[in-house]
Amino acid sequence: MIFKGDFTYYSSKSTRLRAENQYNYYTGPEIMGTRNTFSSLENMDYNREYLSSNITGNYIPKFSNSDHYLNVLLGWNLEHQDYKTIQTYRRGLISATKPSFALMDGDYYTTGQGGNEWAYVGFLYRLNYNYKSRYLAEVSGRYDASSKFPENQQWGFFPSGSLGWRISEEPFMKSTRNWLDNLKVRASVGSLGNGNVSPYLYLSTIPIKKTSVILGGMHCRRMPLLRISFPTV
Repeated sequence: MIFKGDFTYYSSKSTRLRAENQYNYYTGPEIMGTRNTFSSLENMDYNREYLSSNITGNYIPKFSNSDHYLNVLLGWNLEHQDYKTIQTYRRGLISATKPSFALMDGDYYTTGQGGNEWAYVGFLYRLNYNYKSRYLAEVSGRYDASSKFPENQQWGFFPSGSLGWRISEEPFMKSTRNWLDNLKVRASVGSLGNGNVSPYLYLSTIPIKKTSVILGGMHCRRMPLLRISFPTV
């Protein structure tokens, strides 16, 4: 019995800081004004952690009759990722030398927090058998789970099988081996799963949109518009 295993861990952290201040502008000789339209404070953090692990066991028994060959493989694998973001923005910075979210002169601000977390876990098997290197058979399958799907659809079983015939190893093909070294016919059937989707797509979302209009010289904000969407899994 041969066992193999591996483990991978990856971590990245990044921070973005930005500070601007008010600036002066001129509309004429000795006519100066101050603007804070582009005065801002930003603070963004990005953290990502990823790990994966694979363990396999391989069993190749020895038969007294060398015409038979059997290879049995069992395995397990795991993947997990955690990604988090925190974003802060504030307009109206009083002093660029003292950048602080509290030291602001305006009421415009925005904060945000996002990210995602997902995990895979799976069990696999594969069985290979051949007789005299002519008649081949293989049975394999995976039993996988993904957190990217609803709880009642996270697990799936994906089997497959194949049969092959190496015609070039038959005695009646001996005369062709000087110019044809391998001729094989194979038929297979099975199923596959696809977990390469973004997390949380199965959740219903209600995005909020706001619009603004100017009526009689006055700036008005319309009521938020709600739109409900139901993504297809």
